[in-house]
Amino acid sequence: MKRFSALIILILLFSGLLAVPTPAVADSEPPKFGNWVIKEGENTTVTGETIVVNGVIVENGSALTLDHCVLKIDWGVTGYNGIKVEAGGELYVHNSTITANKSYQYYKFDVSGKLQMEGTDVSRMGSPMTWGLFLENTDNAVIKNCRIHDSGPLL
Repeated sequence: MKRFSALIILILLFSGLLAVPTPAVADSEPPKFGNWVIKEGENTTVTGETIVVNGVIVENGSALTLDHCVLKIDWGVTGYNGIKVEAGGELYVHNSTITANKSYQYYKFDVSGKLQMEGTDVSRMGSPMTWGLFLENTDNAVIKNCRIHDSGPLL
């Protein structure tokens, strides 16, 4: 009976009828150093990964989806230190964590494009002297069931 069950599972797996979640990255992979730039025309989805970068830039005409991920922003000598969604760019974050890589670091979170964030823990944005999350147009932002803490003021 065990062999028969194993055979059925293999047949379903190879026929595509049984979906097994796997980490997925399409179009753009995060760099080992520097900024992760999602370029115009790219549609990138990452599932179940821990990502450490200096910054994330989502350009006009591109989209980034993070699902069950940990995104850590680490200060770098050069480049953008934070998350920037340009006008026409789209960022979707579901059941993830966004924070600074080190406890003494903060980062910028600027959204001029579209933001949808749900079930996400967000911390260490901005600083006591600067904004935490800047939304240029709140009509393009949906934030549900998120915990935002240890950050500068929200605008």
